[in-house]
Amino acid sequence: EAAPKFYKKAIEMHLKHKEIADTSGKFLAHINLGIIYNQLGDEEKSNINHQFALRYAVQMSSLPGQKVALGNLGKIGTRDFKHNPDKLISFVENY
Repeated sequence: EAAPKFYKKAIEMHLKHKEIADTSGKFLAHINLGIIYNQLGDEEKSNINHQFALRYAVQMSSLPGQKVALGNLGKIGTRDFKHNPDKLISFVENY
């Protein structure tokens, strides 16, 4: 029961962080939010946050950041890709 309380607090703090952060801070906040939402089973919010993180990584020309964001997107998207190989091909071709 303590875990959901901590997740809620973590989400609150990361949302505040992304509002005041520079580009690299927004990248980090979105990565962390994506991880938390994935742990909570909310794939849609996780996916959205990792996509924002990827955009910020591209803005910063950060290849390591892009790899982290794409790796996380791949991790949460693998279930969908198993049933939709065309989506996987499109994802790989776009990135």
